[in-house]
Amino acid sequence: MLLLTAGAASSARFESPDSQTQIEFSVELVDIDSTAENANITLEDGPSSPVEKTELSPSDGNVSTSFDGGEVNSGQYTIEADVYNTTETLETLSKQITVDGTSPDITFPDDNFLSEDPTVSVEFFDEHTGLLSFSGDVDNNVDISESQGFDDCAAGNTCSVEFELDTAGLNSGSTFLLRASAQDEVGNEAPLSDNDRQYTLDTEYEADQPEFSIPDANDNDVHVTGDVEVDADVDNIDEETSDVRVTCFVDGEELDQTDFEDENDFSCDLPEEDLDDGDSDVSVEACDRAGNCEMSDERSFTFDSTPPILDSFSTVQDYRKFGGSFEAEFSAEDPDSGIQKAEYFFSTAVLPGEGNDVEEVDDERFTVENSEITTDDVDQTVYLRVMNDVGQWSDREKVEFEYYPDEAPEVSLDVPQNITVVAGGEKSFDVRVENTGTLLVNSIGVEVSSDVFEDTEELNDISESETASFELSPNQSQIGRYEVTVDTDGPVDSASFKLAVEANKEQRQQIESKLSELASEADKTRSNISGLRSDGIDSDLNKTIEEDVDPFIQKVERAENLTQQGKFYLAQNVLENVEQVERSAEDSLNQVRKEERVRERNRLIKMVLAALAVLVAAVVGLLVYARREDIGSNDSAIGNLNVPDMSNTREKSYKLIDGIKEKVEELENEIDQKEEEAEKKFEGFK
Repeated sequence: MLLLTAGAASSARFESPDSQTQIEFSVELVDIDSTAENANITLEDGPSSPVEKTELSPSDGNVSTSFDGGEVNSGQYTIEADVYNTTETLETLSKQITVDGTSPDITFPDDNFLSEDPTVSVEFFDEHTGLLSFSGDVDNNVDISESQGFDDCAAGNTCSVEFELDTAGLNSGSTFLLRASAQDEVGNEAPLSDNDRQYTLDTEYEADQPEFSIPDANDNDVHVTGDVEVDADVDNIDEETSDVRVTCFVDGEELDQTDFEDENDFSCDLPEEDLDDGDSDVSVEACDRAGNCEMSDERSFTFDSTPPILDSFSTVQDYRKFGGSFEAEFSAEDPDSGIQKAEYFFSTAVLPGEGNDVEEVDDERFTVENSEITTDDVDQTVYLRVMNDVGQWSDREKVEFEYYPDEAPEVSLDVPQNITVVAGGEKSFDVRVENTGTLLVNSIGVEVSSDVFEDTEELNDISESETASFELSPNQSQIGRYEVTVDTDGPVDSASFKLAVEANKEQRQQIESKLSELASEADKTRSNISGLRSDGIDSDLNKTIEEDVDPFIQKVERAENLTQQGKFYLAQNVLENVEQVERSAEDSLNQVRKEERVRERNRLIKMVLAALAVLVAAVVGLLVYARREDIGSNDSAIGNLNVPDMSNTREKSYKLIDGIKEKVEELENEIDQKEEEAEKKFEGFK
């Protein structure tokens, strides 16, 4: 029993009623002050007028009364007691009570179909007092294996109790009753007989696996402009024990659910606000009323509610003057569904999809065809827009340009006047290409060529002028003077300049050293030729010298003059050919030497033979005279010989022969001397 006490100084207190009671209850007020003459006990419903009022006279310091709760509605009430005498109110007491005359509420699940061995959640509720107990029961060979409920179900709360059922004794399609009862804290009861629900056992999903489609999808790309419809098909639904409904999922999250239908076609909507742009996995699930389900295959879709963005659009060349087709480039993005199409056009009146298609969208570069330009106006504008994979178009961007259909590009070349470089070294030079026409030169090849150097460089977008740079690096074998030619393709122009490849220090030393050796040989040869000619050389031999020996001397002299002038590259050219001339001169001079020696020997031999002939004639004459014995004592001179007295013929003959021998020896010595003198004339080429 709960008591309501006014306080330590109170002159009365409640002994009853309890804080919660049923229909009829009593109120007892005790320990009333002895000076009290009366007490009023009132049952009030909040701020409303009293439901009932009782006036009592105290007896032995106590008063009591009773109320019939059946005359009021269940709910919260206030009992108020006033104790007073004739002059004043001595005490006012109040107490809250609950009147509960109703049974608890029991709610079963709405669906009457249950799967095998289901867990059925039954809800219990009592508005005014807490629940004290519950129970459940089933029929038709179904057992309750376990029930889990509330420990404390306070007034005004809904409490769920899970009944785990064992349906092993039933076939699919069989029915059974589930009953439940409950009692609240003041004894109001909801009996089993009044609270039951019939269920049908449905143990498996029997229709086909569901299939679905998004009608507005382009392939797997969906243009999101509102809720997205999903159409699902479930075939052979007539095989089901209960009806079927379809649930739509995006990335595993349930977004919509249809009603239960006994039809094949279902449709649910994916809310626009729940769809994020980008790739998502969509699936549907078909379930019968008992909760038996079959999931569809999962498919990936790209949802896109945002138009693509055309970031930039421009001509490839900054110089926007054209006489025909030209290249343009753009940058576009759509992070969700990608860029599918781009088109260009020349009038704002062209509707989306009616422009000129860009063939390779991924390249982000295309040719603006001049054949699509409909006027010859100088000032032109080309527009571009792009479309994403779900069919949304971007805003258009434009490029303004000048159009000169009757013009042709022109260029001019600026090249160095001349260049000098040392063999084995490096030197760079520039060729400047200037656009001298109205139109842009898109690209042009600059070709440089010579006997020692060739190269090509490509220049692009020559709005005014561009420079091509080249690097010279001649090797040591390439010293000399050359002409370098510069040509352009496309707009054609040409120019040339002189290139000097000078000998380096090492090469100059090599040339000077070689020339020194050749000059020594040339000096000796020059001396030989001079001596021969002063002695009166044969004309044929002189001609041989002129043709074969003189050129050698002349080349050496020319090489010497060139080196003195610092023209080593020319001296090198001369010396490159002098070896053959040197060999020819040596061979010819040896031949002249040989022939000159033979000629000199023959001349001397003729002199000896002539002298011998004179001596022989003298001896013969002496012998003739001796036979006649008329040889006197007269001296005869034969040539330069002193003929002895031949009076004694035999002795004189012997002496004459001895004199001839001596003379022959003298002539032989003279021949040897002459050959030595001739040999000294040919000191060259030894």
